[in-house]
Amino acid sequence: MAQAKETVLPNLTEMNKAKRTFLCITPDLSRTTNIADSPATPSSNERRRSVARPPGGMSILGLISSKRLAKQLARRATLKQEVPFVKLDNTYRMEPYKKFLVPEVREIIKEVLEGQLANEQYNKDTTPKLTEDISEDIKHKVKQLSFDRYKIIVSVVIGEKASQGVTITSRCSWDANLDNFSTFTFTSSCLFCTASVYGLYFE
Repeated sequence: MAQAKETVLPNLTEMNKAKRTFLCITPDLSRTTNIADSPATPSSNERRRSVARPPGGMSILGLISSKRLAKQLARRATLKQEVPFVKLDNTYRMEPYKKFLVPEVREIIKEVLEGQLANEQYNKDTTPKLTEDISEDIKHKVKQLSFDRYKIIVSVVIGEKASQGVTITSRCSWDANLDNFSTFTFTSSCLFCTASVYGLYFE
């Protein structure tokens, strides 16, 4: 006798579910998406592009940068208009309006030295700073005399007074008709100071 084969029919409901459900695994194997049951959603990169790019095609950052650049160019153009270029003609002037005045400069040197060194004691540690301060003070006051086109050079020497002989000399190459100098020496019981101011005409 032929044996009857038992046939097992699969469950149609489970087959339909298996057909509808197709798992798509992402490259990083961290997420699965049901294509049949869930609607298509844009990826994170597409969402960022849609947010960062307006309908015109240029990104928001690009629009902001272009606006800033336009403001800077407009500001520069405004500054150029506010400060017009003035071309000065050559004066062909070979002499200053006001020459270097020796007596006035000597009075300034005397006033500064007597004011700063009257009660000063010689100290080798503080003398370099004191020399610099006196030089700057003299130069500032001489410039207030407004010698036209003159460069002012100040030389100050401070030393201890100990019954020694000191000779201070200088040599310059200049125009004897326009350039000049003034000097003054201050002495006290413990120190001496010689300050010289040179006025060099600059054409």
